[in-house]
Amino acid sequence: MQSSETPKTKIGIIGGSGLGERLASGQNVEQIFVDTPFGPPSGPLLATNWHGVDVVFLSRHGEGHTLPPSAVPYRAN
Repeated sequence: MQSSETPKTKIGIIGGSGLGERLASGQNVEQIFVDTPFGPPSGPLLATNWHGVDVVFLSRHGEGHTLPPSAVPYRAN
């Protein structure tokens, strides 16, 4: 039997530092530090709720845009 409730939407975003800074400035933001088989990603994951949607964000170039394109750990991201 199927539930009549709509599942809650969750979104994962790998994006620019501008969006990351905007999300990080909100309330109830959790930083999650992870490791992958390819090493650590470019920074911590930011988990928050944005306009009723659970969002997890990873800044492609690291916190504060510290990684140039040649240093981004693409496989880990």
